[in-house]
Amino acid sequence: MARVERKGESMTDLANFLSNQLGQAVEDATGLIGRYDYTLAFLMEPGGRAAGPVASNESGVELGTSLINAVRSDLGLKLERKRGQVDTLVVDQAERVPTEN
Repeated sequence: MARVERKGESMTDLANFLSNQLGQAVEDATGLIGRYDYTLAFLMEPGGRAAGPVASNESGVELGTSLINAVRSDLGLKLERKRGQVDTLVVDQAERVPTEN
């Protein structure tokens, strides 16, 4: 279980955090311009990313909540999947150039 506590963060900061954890682009469409303190508790995958939907063990007992559900229940914000354009930087070639010390 991961617990994230942030102080004085903007909604853009939260969107960037969510984008990093979910591995998808997240855009702030709240219109909120202040800075906020928040705490989120959610499941993490072994690789360090947020877990998917609620996990359970073989007995069916709920082990924790996903990041998406934590955002909804802890912050009262809803993430919606939408299609749109995303700016992407593509590096198609890189060469290592020696430099003097």
